[in-house]
Order: sequence, then structure tokens, then C-alpha cells
Amino acid sequence: HALGVDRAELIANGERALAVEQAEAIDALAARRLKREPVARIFGHKEFWSLSLQIGPAVLVPRPETETVVEAALDAVARDARQMAQLRILDIGTGSGALLLALLSELPNAVGTATDISAAALDVARANAECSGVAGRCTFIACDIAAAFRARSISSFRTRLTWCTAKLHRFRRRCATMIPRWRSMAAPTASMLTAPSPRKPAARWRRAVN
Repeated sequence: HALGVDRAELIANGERALAVEQAEAIDALAARRLKREPVARIFGHKEFWSLSLQIGPAVLVPRPETETVVEAALDAVARDARQMAQLRILDIGTGSGALLLALLSELPNAVGTATDISAAALDVARANAECSGVAGRCTFIACDIAAAFRARSISSFRTRLTWCTAKLHRFRRRCATMIPRWRSMAAPTASMLTAPSPRKPAARWRRAVN
């Protein structure tokens, strides 16, 4: 990568001396790797589902195990024999576009919409779509598609919190009135512990609780 040659040429000319600029370039890349920076970020690209995808600071590096998601989706399509159908695919939080582009590369009549909150991430996904030859079947939209769901969840949480607070206040008021009654009750005797108690104390207890 630093020398601009492929592996075969590097092996064939492994004994040649490096220029100062080439040695400095190798040292810079090695220093980044020693800091545990992923190789894909150092090289600026990552292979995913046989596609060479550009990688930048705005997106995550596609993981090899994520290809199982593509496999599962394609299996579901195959079970319904819809490989040639005009499917519509929505990829939320597309990042580099890995999932959407992989599916479009296998489904020739499908179209896709990719959304992301980051415009920079969409620029990377759009460039990857161009390189993968499926840009004509992709639409890219910058939006926060989960905003409506988060607002609803916060509203529901606030409503529940208000309800719980009101119930807690009522419980505290009841406890304040019940504690003096508990203290005034006589200690249980042996007969109270062995013999069934009459129904009146139970009724009085229910009234106290309510």
C-alpha cells in the first residue's frame, strides 16, 4: 500500500533499497497500526460481500459476520422465489451502505433507500454505490428516522413517572395514618396465634389499608 505495488512485485523485488519517502510512509502506517487502528481504516477500503467499499471517519468498518444478515435476507427471498421480483429495500443507518449494496448486487430488479443521520456517511455510501454499479437503483436520504419514536417514548416515560409519583404520595399519606393505628394495637397473644381470629379485625385491617 505504501509503495504502490502489488504483492507479486513486492516479492519479486524484495531486496531493493527503499527511498527515504517510502520508508517514512511505511513508518507512518506502522505507527497507526501500533495504535490498534483497524487496517481497513489505514487502507481506506474494506471488502464486504465481494464488494470493495470505501471507508472513512464518518462510517464504521463493515464486519465480516454482518454478511450473515445478507445471507438471511437472501434466504428469505429465495424461499418465496422472489429473486427477480421488484423488491424495495430500506436500510436505516446505512453507514458505508454495505448491507444495501450487497443485497442490490444479488437482486437485479430490487431498488433501495438508504437513510442516515450523517450526511458525511451518506457521501461515503453514495460513492460506494457508484463503484458497485448500483447507484441507479439507490436513493439516499439524510434524516433521523428514529426521532418520532424517541419523542413518543419520552412522552410515555414522563406520563408513567408522573403516575408513579402520584401513587407514591398517596401511599405515604396512607402509611402516615396507619402507623399510629399499628402502634396502638395490642401485642399478639398465644391464643391469637393458635386459634383462628374473628372476621372483624380482618375487616378493620382492610378498611385501614383502603
